[in-house]
Amino acid sequence: MKPDAAAIAAALAHRGHAGVAVHAFGTLGSTNAWFGSGEGATVAAPALCVTDHQTRGVARRGRQWQTLPGNLMFSVLQRVAAPPAGGGLLSLVTAVAVARTLQRETDVPIRIKWPNDLYIEHSKVAGLLIEARHEHDRRLRLVGGIGINLVEDARLDAFGATSLARHGVSASRRDALLVSLTDAVLSAWARFETSGWTVFASDWARLDTLRDRRVTVYAGAVGSTDAFDGIARGVSEDGSLRIDTPTGQRCVHAGEVSVRAEVSS
Repeated sequence: MKPDAAAIAAALAHRGHAGVAVHAFGTLGSTNAWFGSGEGATVAAPALCVTDHQTRGVARRGRQWQTLPGNLMFSVLQRVAAPPAGGGLLSLVTAVAVARTLQRETDVPIRIKWPNDLYIEHSKVAGLLIEARHEHDRRLRLVGGIGINLVEDARLDAFGATSLARHGVSASRRDALLVSLTDAVLSAWARFETSGWTVFASDWARLDTLRDRRVTVYAGAVGSTDAFDGIARGVSEDGSLRIDTPTGQRCVHAGEVSVRAEVSS
């Protein structure tokens, strides 16, 4: 069912986000892509794009995924100051905001796999894609794309994924969850702009599913021959992942690598 744009806008206004324009669709290729071309490229921030059915969702490293109707598929647009350390931390801040909100709203234990995938135990339940463009006044036009598996989908097992439905969350809560998550993301971005990474660091450490686990880092897709092993030790001040290796600590950046964690028996 197509999300109710008017009801979502009213709920966001009630939470202090009166200026958010809500663009709702029954079917859309990609909510992030909508903000990047055509009508969406001219939309002023802040804004929200949400669809019931996403047919060409874009993930990290160019991967695509067609969802079933009823999932949480949306992108949030805002203008923010460019972070001094670069944009890597914006993915982490967004992941913290989404993970905390889902935990609070559903009582499902959510963890974050660096840089911005959300997991329940060893199965992926959500993915985030952050895209930023510098504008003439040195601010960023920031789009945060968020895809959450809400409804059951038999294809998920083949990808090591899960859904909130499997953990007792009703699909009827979609639009209410959307409002809470949009509120959380916009608020987190504003807080990061004024206070920096420090106020998010402890939450990241608590939610970080890779910390102190043995990982394999691939310079490319998983399975690449260019890889090394080590122990994940959290993130640095620019959002890179710190890895202890036999030859010393290395820092790797999102977008350049894939990381696979060893699964405990």
